[in-house]
Amino acid sequence: MHQHVIKLLCYHMWAQAALCAHLRSLPEALYTQVSPSSFPSVHETFVHMYVVDRGWFALLSDPAYQPSRETYLAFLAETAGKDLAGMEVLFRLLHHRLLAFMEANSPAKELQYGGSLFTYADVIQHIVNHGTYHRGNIATILRQLGQAGVATDYSKFVYQQA
Repeated sequence: MHQHVIKLLCYHMWAQAALCAHLRSLPEALYTQVSPSSFPSVHETFVHMYVVDRGWFALLSDPAYQPSRETYLAFLAETAGKDLAGMEVLFRLLHHRLLAFMEANSPAKELQYGGSLFTYADVIQHIVNHGTYHRGNIATILRQLGQAGVATDYSKFVYQQA
């Protein structure tokens, strides 16, 4: 199970990097252009994705962590003024920290959150699913703005690993 969790994290990192590479190939203005979607722009979607990943990592890595308005605002502040390149760096650093953490910890380890018991593997599965969901939102935003998305399916990741 440990290798599967690591593989899922590697997929998450690969998919985010592939999306960022695709976005760099498009006109820069598209990154912040408003579109009628679940978030108003690619940038706003990225901020949401980062803050959520950051929060779950905080929960995994610090048993005393308690989500609060203050911690949300602190994670949000990390994204302030970041363009696509800045967000890409934030994601890469966070995801490498998360990967190193999971390589050193058992996915079967448990934590209590919101009255529920989660394994570390549960949290990683959620992080990966959440990222996949919002990369799909970004594909929709890009289509609404007249651009193509990029394939970041798990199967494409697996094929490329072979």
